[in-house]
Amino acid sequence: MGKDNGNVIARQIGQRVRTGRVFKGLSACQLAARAGLTERRLVRVEVGTAGVTADELVTLARALELPLWFVFEVSASGCFRRLPDLRQSSVMRTTK
Repeated sequence: MGKDNGNVIARQIGQRVRTGRVFKGLSACQLAARAGLTERRLVRVEVGTAGVTADELVTLARALELPLWFVFEVSASGCFRRLPDLRQSSVMRTTK
């Protein structure tokens, strides 16, 4: 995989993390604290200027209370699938 492909993937993962954070109503500072990251590190992940480790992906998904597939879902062709509409997703509904 070339460097450009890695940057595309990092940006797409970052976009998904940011989408989940905004949907959950969290600031970057709040999510960073929940995930045990610095705010600077989180912003770099969201923008796609920093690679993200598998551990960080799991931690971010847990901090967002979202399944891991939400932040890292790739189709069989290796391309990221379109982001789901979170407002209608059963993933976002909680049972009480």
